[in-house]
Amino acid sequence: MTHNPQAHRSSATRETILEAMAHLASERRYAAITIVDLIDRAGIGRSTFYEHFGNKDQVLLALLDPILLQLANAASNRAPRPALQHVVRHVWERRQLFRVVLGSRIAVRLEQRLSDLILERRRRADPGQSALLAAATASGQLAMLRSWTGGAVPMPVPVFAQQLILFSSPQ
Repeated sequence: MTHNPQAHRSSATRETILEAMAHLASERRYAAITIVDLIDRAGIGRSTFYEHFGNKDQVLLALLDPILLQLANAASNRAPRPALQHVVRHVWERRQLFRVVLGSRIAVRLEQRLSDLILERRRRADPGQSALLAAATASGQLAMLRSWTGGAVPMPVPVFAQQLILFSSPQ
């Protein structure tokens, strides 16, 4: 196994940027976060930031990718219940941020990313899976999260995770 220090540094820098976004998003509104804030918090230069991300939306999408992956797994009958509950609990604990994100312009990009992940997973099992059904599932999952984090449908984390699985699983 060869050791690639440059790849390790690049991965570490990317992780530092993601951590900076997570901290900033917990401190202030997403719309108020700037690239300057991110590079200051991450302790990197502007050019280094742009080597990894094109804008702050890309950082947020990358930060949310583990959550989207678990949602896609739930839509493909691949979500271990404890892993999904962990992600759902994480969302609930940061519901203020998720309410903002799910109601913002970036929600469209989240939905597209989630739809792509669902379709990719479903097509592994059945190459004839429909992109339309994947898009509808992604839209429904995000609508459920929006309603739940907004307080419209209060329920405990385990119950909500089960509802996500029931809604999302292909018939």
